[in-house]
Amino acid sequence: GAIKKLVSTWWETIPFNNESTPAKKRIKRYVMSQVNMFVCYTERAKNCLIAEGITEERIKVIPLGVDLEDFKPAKKNETNRFTILFVGRLIEEKGILDLYEAFKMVSQNEQQVMLRIVGAGPLENRVQKLIQKDGFQNRVIIEHKSYKEMPSVFQQADILCVPSKNTKTWEEQYGMVFVEAMASGIPIISYATGSIPRVVGNAGLFAKENNSNELFALIIQIIRAKDLSAKLGTIGRERAEKVFDTRKTRNEIYKLYKTLDTRH
Repeated sequence: GAIKKLVSTWWETIPFNNESTPAKKRIKRYVMSQVNMFVCYTERAKNCLIAEGITEERIKVIPLGVDLEDFKPAKKNETNRFTILFVGRLIEEKGILDLYEAFKMVSQNEQQVMLRIVGAGPLENRVQKLIQKDGFQNRVIIEHKSYKEMPSVFQQADILCVPSKNTKTWEEQYGMVFVEAMASGIPIISYATGSIPRVVGNAGLFAKENNSNELFALIIQIIRAKDLSAKLGTIGRERAEKVFDTRKTRNEIYKLYKTLDTRH
């Protein structure tokens, strides 16, 4: 009969991570030895595998795509309000508290700005308390949305800001929200951590990690330079069409399985 081939997706970007005990390490090594082909979503993940001793011919990089018919730019309603969007889990490493600090500074300089937070997590109560304390009930909202609702959420935003931070055992491995923002034609502000610079390319601006002051400066820059904002949005959409179109990425995966099917 046919020899079954094993394909594994690989997200990890920190070499030798998840090996804290001998048992974990043994299981991980065994599983990796059984895989015929690893599919990585970023070059960073591929380099991680190579560092762990996997040969290049067993690795294929195929970005995770997005439906460009769903996520697409829309004509903005001409309101004067500038909307900063955060999408993600409300946890320390997603940088929500850094963004909130930056937003406080922005709001002292610009009256017509709001922060829209879409997500849930352990820090939700803390952020709600900060909103009350600072009297931002009309300027900061926290919402929970289904995936189906997300295209219009992106279309209503002026920028996406998700300043993910590194921990000892985690860094942003991909960041699907960045791809969705690019497809929607909105500029991105983040920290230059993990895979974010590789995913976003020239469609965003990057602050130094853990630096709310720099986030603030970049947000102000985008608010005041409409041409820069439009340019980054256009670059993002073009990048999404070239690199992250789900029809192309789906086709790549199909071709990969076909080649494995013919290798006996």
